[in-house]
Amino acid sequence: RAGGYEMYLCPLCEVVFAWPFKGPGPEWYEGSEMYSVGREITRLPEWYHKEFLSAPRAGSTLLDIGCGTGIFLHEARRIGYDVWGIDFDSNNIRLAKERYNLDKVFVLSTEELLKEFGPHRFDVITFFEVLEHLEKPAEFLGDVKKLLRPHGKVFLSVPNRDRFLDTLGEGDSPPNHLTRWNEPSLRRFMEGQGFEILRLTVKPFGIDDMESYLKSKIRLGIAHRMVKKGLEQQRPESIKRAGTMMKIKDALFHVLSVPPGLLLGAFKPCGGGIVCLARVRDR
Repeated sequence: RAGGYEMYLCPLCEVVFAWPFKGPGPEWYEGSEMYSVGREITRLPEWYHKEFLSAPRAGSTLLDIGCGTGIFLHEARRIGYDVWGIDFDSNNIRLAKERYNLDKVFVLSTEELLKEFGPHRFDVITFFEVLEHLEKPAEFLGDVKKLLRPHGKVFLSVPNRDRFLDTLGEGDSPPNHLTRWNEPSLRRFMEGQGFEILRLTVKPFGIDDMESYLKSKIRLGIAHRMVKKGLEQQRPESIKRAGTMMKIKDALFHVLSVPPGLLLGAFKPCGGGIVCLARVRDR
């Protein structure tokens, strides 16, 4: 059990899913303390972004679903992609425009994007840390197929439920995450939805996993209280101060994480995520 939800393991596809299988809606994310702090302190690409950005270009047009504040799109534009992004959090889209001058980012769902832009198609579609939030993942992939050009590719990431350390804590529970994935379940799901897996990689354990673990276990709560106050009183300066505090905390935890991270990494346990490159299977 997780709060008011029950968690089940499907014996056929091996996905762990929440019941009721229902997301909280955009308002929950827009008002979340966790995501409000993240908007302030997260300014660098994550490991799964780097996995994509370091690979050969997969065409020219790119759509990032769940684009957040535009960090990845900013980097993808640097290497030559014509970038588009959608997100259901209006705060994220506002910051993507303000911080990175991204003009083709929209508060839309995949279904709404198909209706609004009609025949527009993309060479590559990315969705990082999105699948675990969705209440209709199969329908979502159906929309993704419609948005892809012939021979287009998808690149996605999900948290790895088989990770050696719990790097997410309560963040991996509903209503935030409705599904939990590992390598076999993600492979079966993607193949069952008509995709051919080109690459599926489990993240090696690293210092960043150790750092995320410490941050999930040691919570002083000061920054989150400041964020809550800022949201309630509509005081953005309070949220920014909380972001500064979190940056200091992150720097400290990084230093503390290096020795145990290097030690545990020598045993090659599983890290906290999975990335997958796929294309629609030829019929």
